[in-house]
Amino acid sequence: MKNQMLTAQLSLCICLLLCGNLLSQSNGSPPLGVKIALIKAKNSPRVLTIKAEITNISKEKIIIDKNSIGYATSFYSGNGSLLLQNEISSAYEGNYLVLSPNESYEEVMKIELTDDFFADEKEYRMSIYYGQFLERSYEDLVIWRGTVESNQILFCLRNKKIRKCKE
Repeated sequence: MKNQMLTAQLSLCICLLLCGNLLSQSNGSPPLGVKIALIKAKNSPRVLTIKAEITNISKEKIIIDKNSIGYATSFYSGNGSLLLQNEISSAYEGNYLVLSPNESYEEVMKIELTDDFFADEKEYRMSIYYGQFLERSYEDLVIWRGTVESNQILFCLRNKKIRKCKE
C-alpha cells in the first residue's frame, strides 16, 4: 500500500512538472517578430504587394522556414473577417534559413483579393502569420514551432480600386 501511494505521488509530481513546462513554453514570448508593409496596390486583378520581414528577437540562433512566411493571411472589415490558410503536407521539405540574434529576412509577397469578402467598398485590415508546425531540425538546430502574427496594415476599396488608407 505504501509503495502504491509513493508511486501515485511520484506520478503526480512528474505530471505537474511536465504540465508546468508545457504551459511555460506555450505562454512564453515567441522568438520571432513579423512586420509587414504595403508596397503597391494593383487593380486589375486586385493584388496587394507587401514586404514581409521576419526578425530573430531572441538571444539564440533560430531556424525559420522561408516558405512559412504568410502561411495564413487574415483580413478584417467592419462586418467580418476572412482567414486564408495554406495547406501543409507532412511530406513537405521546407526552405530553411538560420537567423542569428537580431538578424532579419525580407520577402516580397503578392496577395490576390478575389474572394467575395472584398465585394464591398470600405476599409480592410490585413495581417499575415508565420507558422511552423512540423517537428524538424536543420544544421543541428531544432526548428522553432509555433505561430506569430504580424502587425496590421490598412487598405481601402474605393471606386472599385485598391488604395492606401490613412491610418
